[in-house]
Parts: sequence; structure tokens; C-alpha cells
Amino acid sequence: MKNKVYISCVIYLHNDEGIVCEALENITDFLYKNFEHFEVICVEDCSSDKTLKKVLDLIPHLKGYINVISLTRKHGLETAMLAGSDKSIGDYIYEIELSFMDYSLDFMLELFNKAQSGFDIVAGRWQKIPFVSKSFYFVLKLVTYVDMDLSTENIIIVSRRALNTILDMPEKTRYRKGLLYFTGFPKSECIYRPIKRVKRKNRSISEKLQLALEIIISFSRIGSKMPLLLSMIFLSISIFTGVLILCEYIWGASSDVRGWTTLMAFLSFAFFGTFLVLGFLGEYISMILIELQNRPLYTIKKQYHSFNKQEKVGTHSTLKNLD
Repeated sequence: MKNKVYISCVIYLHNDEGIVCEALENITDFLYKNFEHFEVICVEDCSSDKTLKKVLDLIPHLKGYINVISLTRKHGLETAMLAGSDKSIGDYIYEIELSFMDYSLDFMLELFNKAQSGFDIVAGRWQKIPFVSKSFYFVLKLVTYVDMDLSTENIIIVSRRALNTILDMPEKTRYRKGLLYFTGFPKSECIYRPIKRVKRKNRSISEKLQLALEIIISFSRIGSKMPLLLSMIFLSISIFTGVLILCEYIWGASSDVRGWTTLMAFLSFAFFGTFLVLGFLGEYISMILIELQNRPLYTIKKQYHSFNKQEKVGTHSTLKNLD
């Protein structure tokens, strides 16, 4: 028996021409078998390959309501997911990054059942988390002012009330995982083992560093605490140096120049700390400017809608291009 809950499935697409057709067919078949009402929202993030063309050729043959959003430029995962979530109307919303889809469709149903048991946010993650990711989330948990037990989550299902809370937040710099924890709604997770090897499109080092800085600045007070901490360290070093000079003066130690290595090490550390603080302050100012400029978070190039209704006599399909 099909569930009567309305489901939205937001799928992020970027250069996925090799896997998009099979994946969309499997997802829509799964939704059709398990839910009476559903929609699939594909957010195409300005791919350089034939991802969009393949999706448009395929959607008239897919079951249910399909909405394809083509963005004007590459916005990135976080903003593109926001564009899709903005258009969703479901009671529960799946958020899927297609290139990371290495789990079974039964696992998607497990996430939904978990959400139905009283959780507004249910995330699916690997059984084994890479060491670098684990280390980063550990540090993030230490410095954030919100109790966030973040992890490498490849699929998330969110309730309508949790999603509406996030969509109502006015901030421009968004990190979905952090905002989901910030809402305070009940959260749980399900663990899975990958059923197949997926060639992942990893972010570049610069993209990872930029994302890490944005997360730390958005969800911690490290910018205000770090100068205070460094000033206390430098104060301690200054007091120690003053005591050392006083002892040398009292006991008549040799005034020959020495300790050049120690002095250079201290100066290097001092300048490092100073420029580190300036770097964080620069990021803060940059984020403040982004918020004040009030530019649109995303721009849509075109939207395509297809409703494929399964009937006893056959199939009725409509495809609309909305500029």
C-alpha cells in the first residue's frame, strides 16, 4: 500500500551525463511504488556536458511530476539545493547529490520510515568516515557555539517545518548541515555500506578551504576569541622575557648578543598570529558585505515541467518550457 505523504525529491546535477538517466529512472520508479503523491526537482548547475539535454529527453518518459531547474551559472551545491528546496511543496523533502548516490533505494525508504518515527531531519552516511573529514568535523564541533554532531552525510530527508525554518533565515552564506542543526528540531541518522563504487567529483583544495572558513565563521565565535587568546599568549611571553632580562641584569649576566634563533622564532610566531587574525577579520568583513549587498542567492535560466500521468488506457505526458 502506498504512503499518502507528499514527497519532494531535490536532486543536484552537475556534469552527470553518464549516470543521470539510470539514476532518475530508478528514483522515480521507487517514488511511484511507495508514494501516492510525489515530485522530482532536478537542479542542473550549469553543467559543461550533456546532462541537461539527457534529462530533458528523458523526463517525458518518467512517472510523476518532474521539474527541471537550469541555473544561469555554477552556484555550487549549497545554493543549488536551496533553489530546488524553494520550489518544493512536499511534506518531506529528500536532498540528493547524484554523483554521491552509492546507496540502495531501500535505504531511502529506511530514511523516510525513520523520519516518520518522530524525527524532522534524518541523514544517511557511510559506515566509515574518511580520516580528513572526521578530523575536520571534530575541530568544527569544538569551536562552534551550536552543538553540532556533523558528519559526511550523502543524503538527507527533511520535514516541511524544518525546511521552512531554514528557508525563512535571511542570511546569504548558507551551509545546510549547520543550519539544520541550528533549527533545533529532532535529528537522527542512518548508516549504510556503499553498494557500488562511485567516481566522486571531489572539490578542489581551494573550494574545500573556502567552505571550511565559511562554516567556521558562520557557526563559531573564533574571530572574537582568537585575538583574545593570542594576546594572552603574547602577554605571557612578554612577562617571561621581562623576568629573564631582569634576572640577567641583577646577576650581571653577559650582555653579548645571543638568543637570535629564539627571537626570530618568537617574531615569526607573532607575525603569523597577527596575519591569521587579519585573515579571519577579512573573511568576516567579506561575509558582512555579502549580507548587506542583498543580491539574489541564485538566478534561474529556464524551468521545464513534465507531468506524466499513469492511466489505465495509456500514458499522458506534457512538457512545458517556462522561461
